[in-house]
Formats: sequence, structure tokens, C-alpha cells
Amino acid sequence: MKKSDIALIVESENSKSAKMKALYEGGMEIGDIASTLGVSYAFVYNVIQKHVRKTGGKVRISRKRKSIKKKVIALMDQGMTTKEIAKEIGTSYNYVYKIRSDYEKEHGKVEVKAPVSEAVSTPADGVKYKRVLLKLSGESLAGKKGSGLDFDRINSICKGIKKAYDAGVEIGIVVGGGNFWRGRSSGTMDRTRADHIGMLATAMNALAIADVLESMGIDVRVQTSIFMTQIAEPYIRNRAIRHLEKRRVVIFGCGTGSPFFSTDTASSLRAAEIEANVMLKATMVDGVYDKDPHKHDDAVKYDTLKLDDVLTHHLGVMDSTAAAMCADNAIPIIVFSIEDPDNIYKACMGENVGTLVEK
Repeated sequence: MKKSDIALIVESENSKSAKMKALYEGGMEIGDIASTLGVSYAFVYNVIQKHVRKTGGKVRISRKRKSIKKKVIALMDQGMTTKEIAKEIGTSYNYVYKIRSDYEKEHGKVEVKAPVSEAVSTPADGVKYKRVLLKLSGESLAGKKGSGLDFDRINSICKGIKKAYDAGVEIGIVVGGGNFWRGRSSGTMDRTRADHIGMLATAMNALAIADVLESMGIDVRVQTSIFMTQIAEPYIRNRAIRHLEKRRVVIFGCGTGSPFFSTDTASSLRAAEIEANVMLKATMVDGVYDKDPHKHDDAVKYDTLKLDDVLTHHLGVMDSTAAAMCADNAIPIIVFSIEDPDNIYKACMGENVGTLVEK
């Protein structure tokens, strides 16, 4: 169809519907009509379909559209949703929906299978703990530098997380902020403000871990207990659990969102809320000792401990608030060394990698 003819039709016809019909009768394809008039393909298709039905004919579809239609139908047969198909072939949701509707009117309903991203995880054989809460200290992310972020170190830790994830374990993570800031050593600063700065440090660490995990092909969500909606989701318990069920790693930032509570307490709180089977506390030592093993050569390591003993003897597993919360909710804790990131996987499998603390 010549450009002069198109211009004449566009100028002479008053309504868009009349223009569409005239251009179509002149041999123009639906996609070209949509581009010429600045409207959607679906809108043009609906107008032309009604127009053609009056004469008992069928809508003329271009070769390109026929090819797309075949792809859509093939993906429908694989059980993909309309949204997934549109994303897969790079076309509009409405166009795919239209093809699906027409096809199902003629051939009947096509079953939609659960998308991979929404499939409920099934742990591999040998996994002891299906859902875990992993507590990572900020210092573990700093590596030998002692502060800031060491991405070689973070990459190594994330490989350990991925190994457990690939085994089917649902993983929530609470991360500290000690590689950037420690509220309790902030001098004369107001404690509340110092703790707020610490919360921001944990958010930075959460985003760094998320980035590395995503580069490994893992679906990740960061949730924070203070609002920063441009960079993370707000913490919502039910949403966090649903993410875990959909095979997403959830990283919890900003502690509890309140000052005076440590990230250990945040870990025990989140572990209780998401109904974790165990809390994995990754530290710089390989378990719990009766005294500091870095200062005392005769320090004795415990293979197992009772949570009551931790509270009674003030053992340095975690602060008393966190320990009491784990005791009240019967959440076992495994304290192990993150120097070997494979310990994350081993702990999930029930191997003895440190100290088991339970009620």
C-alpha cells in the first residue's frame, strides 16, 4: 500500500475504527495499522475481527505474527503462564492473552503447570534441616582486611550457601554490620543513633551478599526491618515465608529495626518467625569453648550444650536475649567456623561441624 494512499485514508476517515477497517481492506497488516495509528495491536485486532466476522471470514495475520502464534501455542503446551510466555518471546501480555483465549475457545482449556520459580522446594536425600536461619557476622565479610567488603571472601561464603541451596534447603540469612560499624564502641554518641547507623551497615552487607548470590543464579530477596523501599522489601513475615517456599534466599537486614537489640537477637527472632528448623551461627571459631581459645591454650570445646547452660554459665555463644528466645521456642543452634564455607552445607546435612546447642 502506497504512503499517499495511507495518508488519504487517515485524513478522510473520521473515527479510528473506520481508519483501521479502510487500511485493512487496502491490504495493510494489523501490526502496521497499529504503528500507523499509534494504538495497540490488540485494539486493532479486536476491531478487525468484528469487522471480518460480519462477512464470515478470518482475520489475515502476517507471517511474523503466525510465527509468534506458533511459539505461543508451543509454550502453552509446555504449561507456561501467559506472563511467562510474554516475557519469553518478548511480546505484550495482552497479545499472548488474546492468542490463548482464541486457542482455548477452539481447543479447550490448556493446563498451566506451576512455574519453576514458584515450585515448592524438595530437599535432597540426607538433608536434616529443611529450613535454616544462617547468621553471618559482618567481620566474616571483611576477610583479612578486617573492615569493609572482601568480595573474594564473600564469593567463597556464597558458594557454601549455594551448595546448601542446591540440596533443597530453604535459607534465610541475617547479617551483622561489624565490618563497617559497631554501635557499642561508638564512644559518646547517643546509643540509639549509633544502633541506627549499625542497621544501615547491615543493609549494605545484605545487598552485597544478594548481588553475589544472584550472580550464581540464585533468586534472592532482601527484606529490611526499617523502610527503604527503593532498595529492599519491607520485612513481612508471610511474604518472607512465601519467598522461601518459592526457592528464594531471603536476606534480612537492619536487625530487629529497634535499637538496643543485637543482630544475634534479630537472628533468633527471624528464626522463630519463619519457623526455621535450626539457627546456624557462623563464627570465626569452630564451636563453643569454656574459655576464649585465642587466649587460652587449654580451652575445651563443647560438642553439645544445653541452652540453659549457655544462660547459666554466661558462655559466649550469643547475648542472653537471643539465647533465651531460642530456648523459649526450642530452636537448636549450631555454632561453627565460617573459615570453611562448606560447613554451611555440612551443618544442614546434620554433620558434626561445631557445637550443637539445644534445649
